[in-house]
Amino acid sequence: MRRWTGILIMLCLLLAAAPWGMGAGAESLHTEVENQQLEIEAVIGYDGMITYGKPIPLRVTVRNRGGDLEATLAVNGYVSSRDYDRFETELSVPAGSERTVVLPVQADTVQGVFTAEIVRDGKVIRAVNAVPSGTINPSAMLIGVLSSRPRNLSNLDISAADDPLLRYEYWQTVPLTPETLPEDPDLLGAFGMMVLDDTDPALLTEKQRSALLNWVSAGHVLMVGGGTAGPRNLAFLGDAVSLQADAFPVSDRVLEALENYHGQQLSGRRPEIALCSLKGGEPLIRDAEGNDLVYWIPMGHGSVVVLAWEAGDATLNSERLMHVFYQKMILTQDANLYNRILYRSEDSAGVYGPDGDTRLKVHTGLAAGAAIAAGALVIGLLLWFILKRKGATSWMWLALPLLSAAAAAALVLLSGSSSMTHPMAVVTENRIQGADGETVRATAVSVEAPRAGIYRISLDGEQATPLIDGPYYYWGEEEDDTPKEPAKLRVIRFRGRENGAAFNAETPWQLMSLSAHSEEAEGTVEAEIWMEADGLHGQIRNGKPWGLKAGAVLCNYGFVRIPALAPGESASFALLSGATADPQNPEYTDGVMVRNAPASSLYAVQNQYFYGSGEERYGSRESTLSGLVSAASGRLSDQQTGRKGGDLSSGMFLYCAEPEAAFTGNVRVNGEAPGALTTFSMFTAEIRYLTVGRTGVVFHPPGTDRAVRCELDASGNPAGVMSDTSGRSYAWYPVSEMPTFRFTLQDATSMNITSLSLNMESWYTSDVQCYVLHSRLKTWVQAELNAPLLHPEKYLDASGSLYVQFRPVTPDSYAEIPAPGLTLEGTVKQADR
Repeated sequence: MRRWTGILIMLCLLLAAAPWGMGAGAESLHTEVENQQLEIEAVIGYDGMITYGKPIPLRVTVRNRGGDLEATLAVNGYVSSRDYDRFETELSVPAGSERTVVLPVQADTVQGVFTAEIVRDGKVIRAVNAVPSGTINPSAMLIGVLSSRPRNLSNLDISAADDPLLRYEYWQTVPLTPETLPEDPDLLGAFGMMVLDDTDPALLTEKQRSALLNWVSAGHVLMVGGGTAGPRNLAFLGDAVSLQADAFPVSDRVLEALENYHGQQLSGRRPEIALCSLKGGEPLIRDAEGNDLVYWIPMGHGSVVVLAWEAGDATLNSERLMHVFYQKMILTQDANLYNRILYRSEDSAGVYGPDGDTRLKVHTGLAAGAAIAAGALVIGLLLWFILKRKGATSWMWLALPLLSAAAAAALVLLSGSSSMTHPMAVVTENRIQGADGETVRATAVSVEAPRAGIYRISLDGEQATPLIDGPYYYWGEEEDDTPKEPAKLRVIRFRGRENGAAFNAETPWQLMSLSAHSEEAEGTVEAEIWMEADGLHGQIRNGKPWGLKAGAVLCNYGFVRIPALAPGESASFALLSGATADPQNPEYTDGVMVRNAPASSLYAVQNQYFYGSGEERYGSRESTLSGLVSAASGRLSDQQTGRKGGDLSSGMFLYCAEPEAAFTGNVRVNGEAPGALTTFSMFTAEIRYLTVGRTGVVFHPPGTDRAVRCELDASGNPAGVMSDTSGRSYAWYPVSEMPTFRFTLQDATSMNITSLSLNMESWYTSDVQCYVLHSRLKTWVQAELNAPLLHPEKYLDASGSLYVQFRPVTPDSYAEIPAPGLTLEGTVKQADR
């Protein structure tokens, strides 16, 4: 007995010491390993320059003097002083050959050394250290510069020491070459802008070209230089732009035109600038001699800026204006695009992870196990009763062990087939169709496993991103702030034939989640909605190759149920005008448009569609489907904001339904299918809204018209547009500054207005007073929020603009407000005839 007790104690001690062994191994994270058959060179970042919080390249060149090499290239990136992530990719180098591999790596805190390791059969066979030569401000927007004279583009750099607009936003140029221009989407996504100047684009591969154009369409800015390089740069863009170059004039009016564009006081300087003549569109800027200087060409969610001069022209870039020219131009043209390129968007947009509230379909076999145990007990009692009557109870010593062994064998066999002994997974698939008809599939995979350990999770080979808590900066509990080497692996991100992530689960049933995005090119759901005299009307046609189950149209005014639609089928619907008994707590019913609830919430409408008047049931199937719709509406709202500016979610109309086509992805955990798999799938589409109905009824929901922040002149009247705040999503404005906004109303000059109201959620109305500017008298008139404005035509100028101002109720008010909304109703004048 003592012997077995000692063995158990030793096993416990060994298990307790295992984490310490992992920590001790971390001390050799940067140990170099020699191998006479492998020569390896590693460069981290761009010419050694790195940044934190963004993917950076580790460029590794391997020369193989031995036999064929099939291995893994790996490097660690610090997350904090305690945790690190590991990045891996497949490495294949035939005998006697050389290969260069670029591995995206991300460090979220200070790391002075990066070690490239070649791992084969779990053993490091070669390792070399790469030391960064410098650090780029992690807060700076990266600008990739393809130019033979990158220093001539240093005017693009904005730092704390040189920030003329005082926006406290930083830009940093990064010199690139055709060899170092990334083709990996993650590495490209770290850049907000790219400049293609006098580098010959013919040196770029077709994969680099395709990746660069996709990067622009995803919401970035590509600046293309002109001059003598203009024709070949335009040829590189191909069908993306419709410009032609045919001459090379010289103009001394370029600086003057740029100063005029930004309303700058003219310097009087007239340097001669060599240009490339651009034709084929409407220029953004033209000089006094008729030369087209700048073209702003939208591409997807981003833009291409084509210059007539070489971007690296030293004469023009020496002018002080050029330090802020591009910053102010992007802000003026598209403030939302500016914000997107400055601040990287979340990789999880549109993803909804089911987390621990969702019930997994676990087949535990507990009922069968209980039945086996109960059956063994009953059989044992019957045997005892029979043997007792025959006076042979002594045989029970043989019957009981045999019966127990049989029951135990059955239980072991049953437990081996139970899903509780294998990893279990939940997949949520969110199919999201935007206003442009493009559908994105945002997939989340959540896995739980019965034992601690490393679990490699992949999804059909798609490039997946771990859904984990963000990085934190912590130097340990000691008082000093000396950087410390991390000791704990958090996650491994691997690429190759199989893409995914490996999680280090420290406890049984720890939640492990990752996400993936992909485009879906299978048809389009066509839908539109408009207002008539009796309410909202619309129609939907299913252009997908698969059916859609019964769903609903959701908007701030209510919901209407839509029947199941087979491929090619259509349905008409209507939300007829109605009212709710309590406007502050409205109830929505199928097919009713609630008109008397101020600035309602799409989320509240959605909840009543999924749950009725009852409370949300967390963990239910309805909860998961509702969560998918919320994630989709968030993504669509961001896209709508990017197109029009402002927080426009209040003016969004959605159609949602479960697709008949079930999830068909291939989830793998450590190379095998999970023991249990539960799937949820939802399709959500933004419905095209027509501001003018079929019979000439005009209706603008809040968010249709954009509110732009304005400056005030000395007399207190609007003086201009503050482009540094216009169109920002989720912007808040101090009431003490009396924020003033301009609405430029679509259709206003061609309609008879029957109702116009300014909208703001009810809890702000007690803190502010609202005023509108009388267009003729130039005086501010107080107005009531969320109520029709009397004689609205008095407040619209000739261009259809309306000016709104908010003032604090009390002088010492510290309240803040968002941008207001506006509801406009009427009829088209031509419809009256």
